[in-house]
Amino acid sequence: MSQEASTSTASTAKEAPTHSIPKQAYTSIEYPGPVSHPSAILQYCSQETINECFNAPPAVRASLEVRFRGDEAGPPVRGTRSQRAKLLVKVVRRRKKTSGSGGDKPEGGVFKLETMGSIGSTVRFVAMADHHWTPDPEGPTASIIKALKNLDYNAILDYSYTPLDENYVEPNPDTSDPDIPFRSRLDLQPPPIFSTRAVPSTFNYKLPATVVAQQTTHPITGAPRTRYVNTSRKTGYAPQVMQHEHTLGDVPQQPNEQVKQDAEKGLDKALLSRLKELFEQRKVWGREALMSELTERERRLIKNNKAYVPSVAYVITTGVYYKCLVKYGYDPRLDPESRFWQKMSFYAHKQTIRNPITRPDDDEEVDRQKGWWDDEQERLIADGARPPLNPWKVHIFDGQVLHRERADYQLCDIADPFISKYIENTDHLSKTCSVKSGWYTYSYFSLLKGLVRAKYMYLWENGQPAPDEVCRPVLEEWEKGRLGSTRDEDEEEGMDEEETLNTGSIEPGRELEFESDSESDSESDVNAGGRGEDGDRSDDAEEDQGDE
Repeated sequence: MSQEASTSTASTAKEAPTHSIPKQAYTSIEYPGPVSHPSAILQYCSQETINECFNAPPAVRASLEVRFRGDEAGPPVRGTRSQRAKLLVKVVRRRKKTSGSGGDKPEGGVFKLETMGSIGSTVRFVAMADHHWTPDPEGPTASIIKALKNLDYNAILDYSYTPLDENYVEPNPDTSDPDIPFRSRLDLQPPPIFSTRAVPSTFNYKLPATVVAQQTTHPITGAPRTRYVNTSRKTGYAPQVMQHEHTLGDVPQQPNEQVKQDAEKGLDKALLSRLKELFEQRKVWGREALMSELTERERRLIKNNKAYVPSVAYVITTGVYYKCLVKYGYDPRLDPESRFWQKMSFYAHKQTIRNPITRPDDDEEVDRQKGWWDDEQERLIADGARPPLNPWKVHIFDGQVLHRERADYQLCDIADPFISKYIENTDHLSKTCSVKSGWYTYSYFSLLKGLVRAKYMYLWENGQPAPDEVCRPVLEEWEKGRLGSTRDEDEEEGMDEEETLNTGSIEPGRELEFESDSESDSESDVNAGGRGEDGDRSDDAEEDQGDE
């Protein structure tokens, strides 16, 4: 019997007619009251308000405000819009009428349902209405507000405060509700806006643990008062700064008094000893290089307390030691050995004013989006083509892999064997430390920068170790005397003649040797020229006169 019933149900389902839903879209308002006609809602809100509610973006929590009393002073009844998938169905009822002594009497009827379309948005009034009150429109406060809104100058001048009437209630003129015999005479005006929050947020304000109360006296009256002081706020912990063009030997010898006091009582003694030990080993540090020598705990302590670095070092803000941390009492401009701690930096792009890198016609460097290099490194890491980025090796350049898209290196951190032998060459040193080239002649420092830039750009472009062959164009320019020699070097006073002769020479045995079967043509897209001062990331001041 059950089998017959299931068969009958399946047969009926198959025979059920199908109806297509019209494409017409509707919006609906669940009106909070009896509905006589759909247009009746326009008595309490405008069509523009309804359109603004339904046309708001889906991400916006739109609302529809309805004012039943027409009173601008009272808060409106708000309905919220929600996205709902419904169908609009039209129901038609046909009735038969019977004539008799009792008049027309409906008898049964025939119902017809018709789908009109879909409803995508619905406004529902689910919250309770707020309390309403109507202030006296002729009251003193209402009159001055009206004058201000109308910019009635004379009414504003004639306004005067009326004496306070202590009769706060009066009989309620509305006798429709006998439970409310009185009404308030409080001349309280409504606020400019009404909050849409049903329940105010609990702020629960508490003072921070570092704020303490201090008793002070008023500077005029002398009355005692309480003042709250933030004890965690500290000043005087910025590192002492020096320019490159300072008087020789006139450098900070010790930290300031504020840092000294904090070092005696609030700093980790083991970490301070570790920092002093590092500055004994190396007098000048870049910040990234210094942080790479510390443990994670030590780095966190330095980040949380700004007094550690000023306790052991000062900062040079211009020249070849730009933003380097220097040991107290040490002046790198007096020590030629400090040339290994000089910095060189340049922007990672090919087109420069004086020394553009040769690039193919179809190069799309100008069309690249910001951050393309990071995205490319993530792809290479995922493919196993390079090791992961190491934030504690960003200061090292070995010609094999880059760890950030910024060329900013100290010479001692350039570990590429081919470039290192040029850095260690002492045949092209200057007698003084200049602001642009440090302890090297300007032309030779341009050679060092050109060699680093050639290999850096190859790594930046291809993501593969840079061969020594990419430095060929830089050395050719150097040998022709075109690298670094021009206006700035010729204008220097007191340049030695032997230094001028050394501009285009390479120490015997140090020239670049290439294999005879090397495919130099295949590397044409990465050939790099030396980078002059117009291609540098220049944070330096003007160059010394007579330092080379």
